[in-house]
Amino acid sequence: MKKSDYKSFTESWESANEVMPGGKILSVPAMELVIEALNAYPLDTLLAAIKKHVQTARFAPTPADIIELIDSHRGAKHINADEAWVIALKSFDEFETVVWTREISEARAIARSIYLSGDMIAARLAFREAYNRIIKTAGDPRWFVNVGFDAARRDDAVKEAILLKRLPVDYVDPYPRRLDANDQPSTTVAGLIEHAQKKTGTVSPLAALSVIKGMLNDKEALGEIKFQERRQKRLAFEAHKRAEVAKVQRKMAVVE
Repeated sequence: MKKSDYKSFTESWESANEVMPGGKILSVPAMELVIEALNAYPLDTLLAAIKKHVQTARFAPTPADIIELIDSHRGAKHINADEAWVIALKSFDEFETVVWTREISEARAIARSIYLSGDMIAARLAFREAYNRIIKTAGDPRWFVNVGFDAARRDDAVKEAILLKRLPVDYVDPYPRRLDANDQPSTTVAGLIEHAQKKTGTVSPLAALSVIKGMLNDKEALGEIKFQERRQKRLAFEAHKRAEVAKVQRKMAVVE
């Protein structure tokens, strides 16, 4: 809640206490304790929970009642941490397309450095702890596509998400098809010729010149080529980083 929400929340809380058995009009210090206990939740979520409590419970609400009601409602909508970790794990492969939520993405970002260090168990535990904490105060899950390079895997991921009702049945892929993973040309002349030869079916560099010219005029293709170069450099850097971390860990083990 924001400070500007306190008045609306207090009015709703007092109304619930007024109409329900066991209800009390609290003192200012007591009301401040209630607000502090529930301050992490958005106002609309709290007002909806108080309304639901009035409709279904027998006695006036306590902060614990409202927290339990909110958590049980959200727990039914967000997938559990183990299922979320499977999705997050796939996302580390840049050729995989994953359909996930903001909460899964945030928890994955927290566990990323641990995962890259090679400690899978610690990464999973860090992810679970972060994810369970995040969904406690999150709204309803909103699923979206995190696109990977492999078009076939992307199609499979989208189809599965539609079957699971995480994406609408009329979902349209807004992402242009990338070049096939095994069909990535290099920006060197030799690499461009090799790629063009695949397209023309000839071994003659001269016959491939027209294709090369078309590729150079294709901004999307050039952007893809540059992206692949940056990706290869990043993968090389991450591999070097993991190797250096492993060296440090071995040295520490010897010292211990």
